Amino acid sequence: MIKKAYVFTALAICLIAVGSVHADPASWSSFMDAAISGVSLDQPLATNVLDYTLSIDAAPTITLGMNTYPIIWVQAFYVVSLTGAENFTATPGAYPADWKWESKTTPGRIVGWQGQGAGERIYPGQSKQIQFASFDITDKPVVEGYHIGYVTPTGEVVTAWFKNTQQIPEPGSLSALAIGISALIGLRRRR
Repeated sequence: MIKKAYVFTALAICLIAVGSVHADPASWSSFMDAAISGVSLDQPLATNVLDYTLSIDAAPTITLGMNTYPIIWVQAFYVVSLTGAENFTATPGAYPADWKWESKTTPGRIVGWQGQGAGERIYPGQSKQIQFASFDITDKPVVEGYHIGYVTPTGEVVTAWFKNTQQIPEPGSLSALAIGISALIGLRRRR
C-alpha cells in the first residue's frame, strides 16, 4: 500500500512538471527573450494610449540566439515587465472580444489577451485591434510579449511565450548615445 502511494505521488509530480512546461504563462519567467520581426503594434506602448493595432507582416520571423525561424501564427499579445519587477496599471477595453484577458502579477507584471484555440490565431498578413480601458506604464520599462508558433527547418511546429527584446537598445548603443551627448555638452560649454 505504501509503494502505491509513492508511485501516485511520483506520477502527480511528473504531471505537474509536464503541465508547467506547456501551461499558460503563469509568471514573468515563462517569457523567453527573442528578436521578433514582422509582428508589431501600429505605435509604441505609451501611458494613456489605449488603442493599438497588432499586425503580422507576410513573412514574420523569430530569432533565438543565432537561428531565425518563420512565424506561422500569433495567439496572444501581452505587455511584459522588462525586469520582472515593474508593476504597471492596465485594464481591458472592449476588444478584442474573442480573446481572453489575462493579468499575471507574480513575479513581475504581465497583462494582455490570449486566443483560446486555433480559430483565434492571427496569421501572416492579418491584424487585430487591441484596446485598454486604462494603461499606465509611466517610468516602467516594458516590452511586447507574444505567444508564437514557429517552424523549425525539420518542419516541427514549436510554440512558446516570448518577449520582443529586439526593442531594447543594446549596451553599445547606449554607450554611443552617452558619448554623443557628452560631446554635445562639451561643445556647448566651449562656446
